[in-house]
Amino acid sequence: MSDTATCPFCGYEDAESAVLLHIELQHTSSRQNSEEVPFVVPDEVWEEAELAAQSDVRQEFDDSGWVEYIECHCGEILSSDDIENHLDLHLLEQAENEPEELQRSTEDSKSDGPQLPPRTLSPVHSKEPGPSRPPGTSHTKNWKQLLSLSPPKSSVPASNMTGVIRVKKVKKAKTAENIGKAVRLGRDELGAHHNEDRMPEWLYNKLKKHGFKSSRGTIPVIAQLLERSPKTQYAYLCDPATQHISKLSREGGFCGYRNIQMLASYIINSGAPGAGAFNSTIPDIFTIQDLIESAWDAGINPSARVQIGVLRRTRKYIGTAEAQVLFHYLGIPHKEEEFVSLPDDKSRKAEIELYDHVENYFATAPGIDIQSKVRSTVRPPIYLQHRGHSMTIIGIERTVNGNRNLLVFDPSYGDPDSVTRYIGRHVGRPNEDALKLYRRGAKYMGHHKQFEILKLA
Repeated sequence: MSDTATCPFCGYEDAESAVLLHIELQHTSSRQNSEEVPFVVPDEVWEEAELAAQSDVRQEFDDSGWVEYIECHCGEILSSDDIENHLDLHLLEQAENEPEELQRSTEDSKSDGPQLPPRTLSPVHSKEPGPSRPPGTSHTKNWKQLLSLSPPKSSVPASNMTGVIRVKKVKKAKTAENIGKAVRLGRDELGAHHNEDRMPEWLYNKLKKHGFKSSRGTIPVIAQLLERSPKTQYAYLCDPATQHISKLSREGGFCGYRNIQMLASYIINSGAPGAGAFNSTIPDIFTIQDLIESAWDAGINPSARVQIGVLRRTRKYIGTAEAQVLFHYLGIPHKEEEFVSLPDDKSRKAEIELYDHVENYFATAPGIDIQSKVRSTVRPPIYLQHRGHSMTIIGIERTVNGNRNLLVFDPSYGDPDSVTRYIGRHVGRPNEDALKLYRRGAKYMGHHKQFEILKLA
């Protein structure tokens, strides 16, 4: 492959790393009129790389000595195996237009389809201004073209670069001293910023000012889409009081926090036990961090402080363990389950057991009409964790060919306009593309051998 690359937007030619920088500076429309800082690789990135290079932790490498990670334009860092599916979902998220028949007046469809519960008719809510929305569809398509470019061969994990970044694959040494003891977790568990003491000031200000993006009333729209889908045999859905809370542009990986917020939205909006613990307000990221650290101080899983270190005002990942700590500290009843397949197990044991468990959870809800195609319940949503990411399960679908899909709110993606425009209205025609954003079946789930869930009791 040539050492030079061409910008797909304007034809500018240079070294591949220079072209990536050029695109970020000249062609990323989401940065126009944005409060975010311009593209720079800050000093702390290089300092972190030097510290990692000096570490005495044992390192193991693949054949090339490297594992590729890619930072999406949304701020998430993913492995090269996951990036294409991630970008495909962004294309669905950013879809502005629907098939022509979907834009017809809804007058011809008012006589059928599920009725919307009055409490879910709130409009879309976003605390982030318009200019900060993710780049449009054409930008994401051009971004996908860049994946064919070879990455700059640098040993520096420049985690703020928008492009391919190459980092060493690090595994913790298992020694007699640390077996059975609480040891400091690393990149695999806490993410690229596992050594961080404080997030950048621009990100802190953004999260403090804008909080989160949220849609309320999405679940009744999904119910209508499933009702009209020729692929759906039947489906179960959780309580429609659950809000879809998603990330702000360029915030990075705060999925664990966003899923806690979604469970909190159900508790608050439905008046379930624990609403008072949140003061009837969905907590922001920094409140969640404070609650988790307060729980450690109170003696709830105190070894996590050794494993994670300082959590306040950092970008360290959290998972089901931290969600458990928070709900326990607030006195909110909950239960955890784990589903595991052996590494060489080809039977998809964990995935199938998870589907069975989730379907039984919704199917045993009171008042279910098993004759209905779409079976709405008042069950709480479920926190789902797998390696590297977490989502909120809002239901499960069985298709006409017998396969099952989890129905999820993924905090990495907001609701597309093709869904939000129907909040409080009736959907006239099927839209399979819109449903793809919420379906997670074998193609996605089959990549994972272990799942953890947290259910509210």
